[in-house]
Amino acid sequence: MKKFKITTATLLASILVLALSSCDRDGPAEQAGERIDDAMEDAGEAIEDMRDSIDDTFDNSRDNTFDNAPGDTTENY
Repeated sequence: MKKFKITTATLLASILVLALSSCDRDGPAEQAGERIDDAMEDAGEAIEDMRDSIDDTFDNSRDNTFDNAPGDTTENY
């Protein structure tokens, strides 16, 4: 679901940039579009970083659980 949101946001930002790039002059609308595009890219990267951090935390937590568990519980997984 998160990947869909990132893809949709990136696609919408790209369409906006393409639509505004057809203008001959760099007016306020194009500048605003570029700022929006930059913000969307930054947001997408932040979400990806957060997802990676959550994945790493989950993996470390799972590994620590098995390392600290009594007996050999890893054979079941």
